[in-house]
Amino acid sequence: CYDRNVEYKPGDSVFIESQRPDQPYYICNITEFKRSKKDTFVAGIRWFYRTTEVPETVYNFLIKDRYTEHGENALHDPLVKSRELFISNSTDTFPVNVLRGKCGVMHCLDIVAVKQFQPKDDAFFYLLSYNPETRRL
Repeated sequence: CYDRNVEYKPGDSVFIESQRPDQPYYICNITEFKRSKKDTFVAGIRWFYRTTEVPETVYNFLIKDRYTEHGENALHDPLVKSRELFISNSTDTFPVNVLRGKCGVMHCLDIVAVKQFQPKDDAFFYLLSYNPETRRL
């Protein structure tokens, strides 16, 4: 699928336009493309959540647990911390015209693997998943 001269395919991590100009783009992973009943081209997506999009108390417990478990190996660099995402099983369908470019999302198996992550403008990583229904990591 092409939109604005960018080729998108299933498996790509992408930005999606948010409806509010004060919010950053949403981040998701494309799972499929299909035609809707109204004959428009749509993308099936799986959501990622930024640390600011999960409940603050949940995230604060995670930070505390990481420090307790990993001490100095816990995430300390604010730039790296700002690039953390949580994958979810939440899915949606959007018209392809809301896609706003690709980004890179690296899956890290553990906190030590995050040290390999290089923070760049369109680069993110995730370690854990988030369930928005139960509000748990």
